[in-house]
Amino acid sequence: MVLEDRRYRITEASDARVCAVEGELTAAAPVGDSFGYIDAEALGKLYSVEWTEDEIEFYRGRRMSEREVLQAFGLKRLLVAMEKKETVHKRHAQFAACCLALALLSFLGWAIPLG
Repeated sequence: MVLEDRRYRITEASDARVCAVEGELTAAAPVGDSFGYIDAEALGKLYSVEWTEDEIEFYRGRRMSEREVLQAFGLKRLLVAMEKKETVHKRHAQFAACCLALALLSFLGWAIPLG
């Protein structure tokens, strides 16, 4: 796919249907509406192209981490929960590394005869 004189790799292409709407939207999106879309990316840029019978829209941006999205929308409670989860994961990884190191030392102690 070529956009703005650059070749992009299509990462997803499909049709979508609006099943539910929550909150205030900047554009009308009635339940039941359907549209086609293509997502494409290259060199850190992301494009999302959406179309209906009446119009075509495209968005240019970049991928964002979950943390960046939570920070951008001020979702502090979810950000704190994510940080707690990351801390637990980090501690589990440290414990696993310790266990692996002890197992390796034990093996070496058994495999290498003394004197």
